[in-house]
Amino acid sequence: MESSNEAVNPASAGVPATNGLLCPSCGRVCRSSAGLKLHLRVCQPDCVLPPSSSVTTSEPHQSSSGNYVCDQCPRSFSSLRGRSQHMKSAHPAAYFSERGRLAPSRANWTAQEDALLRRCAVAVVQTTGPLALRVLAREVGVKFPTRSFEA
Repeated sequence: MESSNEAVNPASAGVPATNGLLCPSCGRVCRSSAGLKLHLRVCQPDCVLPPSSSVTTSEPHQSSSGNYVCDQCPRSFSSLRGRSQHMKSAHPAAYFSERGRLAPSRANWTAQEDALLRRCAVAVVQTTGPLALRVLAREVGVKFPTRSFEA
């Protein structure tokens, strides 16, 4: 079957098989219309699929307000969580390298961090007098570079 540039509805493109939808081009059985849609992108790359409500095919880094575009491919998503899930499954190396650069978010301080903060505060207050808070804030930033002021 030749691929065309006409829009294809994934649910109607596949022929229902006993355990899913059959690709009209190669005969592969997909379990869902979403699976068939993804398969058709590979099987028939020249075929234009209509965009769904959450995933659209667009040029990389071109998005309307509120869309989240994948840095690795031309897909865009309506939510940050959707893009994150896509990155994790489709581009795991990029996803985990990006996650590795981000500081771990911890709301609770460890006992060691708490003790170090107390020692730092006592030393700063004893030596600096009226400028203690300013010096303490600078020292805390140096000693705990991965912590935010809110933590």
